[in-house]
Amino acid sequence: MNICVVSPDYPSKKRAVFTFVLPLVEELVNSGVNCTVIAPFSITNSFIHRHVYEKKYELAITNEGNKYEIYRPNYVSFSNLKIFGFNLSTFFHRKAIERALEKIKRPDVIYAHFWNSAVGSYKYAAKYDLPLFVAAGEEFVPELELSSKKVKGFYKF
Repeated sequence: MNICVVSPDYPSKKRAVFTFVLPLVEELVNSGVNCTVIAPFSITNSFIHRHVYEKKYELAITNEGNKYEIYRPNYVSFSNLKIFGFNLSTFFHRKAIERALEKIKRPDVIYAHFWNSAVGSYKYAAKYDLPLFVAAGEEFVPELELSSKKVKGFYKF
C-alpha cells in the first residue's frame, strides 16, 4: 500500500517541528507501508525567522533502516494577508501541495494532517478517486469550497 502523508510541516535534523507526525510516518514505514511525506516549506518564514532552508527532496531512513521520501515544495506566505477576501498564503500553500502530489508516485490513500493539508490535497484526491483522510483533532472545521461532486464519507458543515 502507498500512503501519502500531507502535513503543514515535518521535522528534520535541523528543525524540530510537527514532531508528532514523525512517529506515525515511521511506524507506517516500519510496518511495510510505502510512505511519502509532503510538507510545504515557507521560504518567507525561513527568511524572516532565520530558519534553515530545507531541501525540496529528502530520502529519510527510520531507526529500523526503512526508507521513505519527504518532499518540501517551497511556497511564499503572507501571514493572514487577504486581497478581496482571498488569503494569499492559503492559495500558495495549496498550490505547493498540488505541485508535489503531481510529482510523486500516485498513492492509494492520502492522509492529511489538519484541514489546510486536506484543502490542498482535495482536488488531487477527487481527480483520481482516492480516499482522503483528515486528522483534525479539536481543530476548527472550516467552510470548504468543494465541488458539487459527492465525496464519500465527507460532510460539509
